[in-house]
Amino acid sequence: MRIRKIATAGAVALTTAVASLTFATQAQAAQACPDYYACLWYNSDWEGAIYVSADPVADYTGKKFVTSAYTNGSNGAGLGVKNNSASAYNADPDYRFRVYYNSNFNGTYAYQTFSPLSGGNFTATMKNQNASGQWIGW
Repeated sequence: MRIRKIATAGAVALTTAVASLTFATQAQAAQACPDYYACLWYNSDWEGAIYVSADPVADYTGKKFVTSAYTNGSNGAGLGVKNNSASAYNADPDYRFRVYYNSNFNGTYAYQTFSPLSGGNFTATMKNQNASGQWIGW
């Protein structure tokens, strides 16, 4: 009986710890991405270097990731953003942010849209296939 109680308590503690890590990561993403901006990360789960943008970008060529103090941000720093992003966060409270597979906001093949004040990992189709991004409803 005592072993079962210890095992149950351990499982509850582990579940709570994992849930806390998930929420901490979202909070870190929101903290790293300034209000009204869109941010892309080199790694999944808002990890690694970050790219911060306040304007629509028709082509991510020439844009670079920088180190982020909030999200374990050295991995990918200095690398190009185009076709290198694994996650994103939209810090705009009013507009959706859309990332396109092709340059010039061309979504005929694929795109991924992030609701206001939300983000996540890119889908398998979009991961490392980001070429442009803009707010929808501007």
